[in-house]
Amino acid sequence: MSKKFELEKQMNSLDSIITNLESDELTLEKQLLEYENGMKIIKECRDYIEKTEQKIIDLSK
Repeated sequence: MSKKFELEKQMNSLDSIITNLESDELTLEKQLLEYENGMKIIKECRDYIEKTEQKIIDLSK
């Protein structure tokens, strides 16, 4: 069984990543890891939103 996607939780994770990146307290390597993680989360959110939009379109027909 796949793990349930939680958009709000992912958005909170992105907020945390942005705060970390803006703090200037991370090393360059850690900044890169945070950035990569943020980009992964953004892709997952976009995929989820696109699938949800398609479901709505299909149900509206």
